[in-house]
Amino acid sequence: MFDKLTKAIKHIFNMADETEKKHSEIESDIDDVKKKLMSLDDYEEVINSEAYKSALERKRNQPVERTPLEYKSFNEISCEAEKSIRHKVGINDILTPEDLEKVDSRVNAHIEEFNREYSLDSWDYTIAGSCGVVAGLLDCLCVKAPLKPTAKFDTPVDGVFNKIVQDAFNKILPTDFSHKLSEEFKIGSADTSIGKNLLSFNGEISPYNHRLKEFSHDPILGFLFGAFDIINNSCTMVNDGKIVVYKSVKENYFDGNIFNAMGRMFGHLVSDINAPSAAGNRGMGLPAPFMGLLSNLKNVKINGQSIGTNIEYMYLKGYDMRQFIVSSIPAAILEILLRACWVTCIKNLE
Repeated sequence: MFDKLTKAIKHIFNMADETEKKHSEIESDIDDVKKKLMSLDDYEEVINSEAYKSALERKRNQPVERTPLEYKSFNEISCEAEKSIRHKVGINDILTPEDLEKVDSRVNAHIEEFNREYSLDSWDYTIAGSCGVVAGLLDCLCVKAPLKPTAKFDTPVDGVFNKIVQDAFNKILPTDFSHKLSEEFKIGSADTSIGKNLLSFNGEISPYNHRLKEFSHDPILGFLFGAFDIINNSCTMVNDGKIVVYKSVKENYFDGNIFNAMGRMFGHLVSDINAPSAAGNRGMGLPAPFMGLLSNLKNVKINGQSIGTNIEYMYLKGYDMRQFIVSSIPAAILEILLRACWVTCIKNLE
């Protein structure tokens, strides 16, 4: 399309040059005629005669017939250009060196204006660097590795932020409340942890990893896939690097609509965030958002390490939704500090 456009513009320029050339030839011919007339002996007598003046006046009073230019569409001009111009036309064939210099000057002026207004100054670097150091120190000093899922549920955790999050979850979602929600918001096939309950299932699934593998337990995707599985009596999961939908061998008990299914999913997801295992251990909570989807990347490797395998290993070592929130605290503090410092700096500059 760009080549067609440049050829069309070049063709128009060529036609304009031809028209200008014809006008120049006509003006040259007129000048030659004037010179010949002026060389005649009776030139002065002719132009001063009444007959000449009368003829000239009549000529001036005659209406001028103007022929409008023929309208041509872009397609017509483009076809003519393709026939008359066989070679490729670039931007340098259209613009003169003076035009290119003007374009460069305008572009550079816009770049300089943008840089003056939006480039980072010493205050920006100072604020970003200082806030980054603070967030990094908080992450190193206040965030620790999670407890193993086999640790007792009431085992104290290490790390300031870990303890804050644990205490908050234990207060908002105590074990008895999580158990009550789990009993009230059962989701059937979407919460399958035994492979024999699914038709044609040949993978590995257990109470330890089913929340990671099943999309119904993703904090975000769960509302969509979980509601779908509840209604269709199925289980959507990651198996052998693929996303597969398995039908349940059990009869579907759910008879509500999509909104009922989504509400049921919400209650069930809340119950699983801080629920202890059957043995009273810390257990595996919900995975972090999209963690199950990333575990599908079995064949994608970085430095020889499979992303999907590492994701599953992390989850089995306790890196669940609770630890995701703990790790997000320094990033949230960094964001708040940056915005607060910049707003303060802008107000002081004003």
